[in-house]
Amino acid sequence: MEEDFEFEEPWEPTPSSDFLREQLEAELTEPHPLFGNVVSTVAIRADCDDLLIKTTDGYALVHLTWCRRSRPSPDFPHTLFLKDWDDFLEQVYRPDLAAWLEENPTDEWDVLIKEASQHR
Repeated sequence: MEEDFEFEEPWEPTPSSDFLREQLEAELTEPHPLFGNVVSTVAIRADCDDLLIKTTDGYALVHLTWCRRSRPSPDFPHTLFLKDWDDFLEQVYRPDLAAWLEENPTDEWDVLIKEASQHR
């Protein structure tokens, strides 16, 4: 499960502050299916503001817009509902990681830095 999962770039666990949760709640309005169903934030894809959240009945991937809606909309922010952790790994995380590594291949320094951080 996500509690002991080590995210790799471009994903990172969300900080313990409430900043991202407050932003998400500011963007959600009552007709949106996530309204009132957010349990916690789990991770963020920092290069595109996709936020993984735990919901009352699974997980959801939400693309933050960084604005408040003047009119309620069930379509915004864009949301992909995921039934469980494995669904997130298969549909989102692994494809994102593969695309990231293809566009940002690791080099010798990346390997050395990762090895050094694991020995701390």
